[in-house]
Amino acid sequence: MIEKLLAEKPARVIVVGMGRRGCVLATGEGSRFFEPVQLDEPVIDTNGAGDGLAVGVLSSRYLEQGYNLEDAVLRGQLVARYTCTQKASSSSLITRAQLEDLYAWKKQGTK
Repeated sequence: MIEKLLAEKPARVIVVGMGRRGCVLATGEGSRFFEPVQLDEPVIDTNGAGDGLAVGVLSSRYLEQGYNLEDAVLRGQLVARYTCTQKASSSSLITRAQLEDLYAWKKQGTK
């Protein structure tokens, strides 16, 4: 799949997360494997890790100070791994009671 995407558009930058196996960075110049990042905190939940990887890479490379691709991938891996030390957002979904309280508050115009 990576080869096909790069053949279509060689200027693409592709980052593929592989969970506990690390990730791959691929460009028109070739591919590079990155070992997984370890932290002291245990993995609790992997939900959101891929999003963390993407956000870390994109923000580091294109939105912040223009880190090189290797450093951007490392930063993305750090975000992804940190995300795994947290409970998924499903553990804090709004309850019906909370929604009703907020609705009533809003309807009363209280700020």
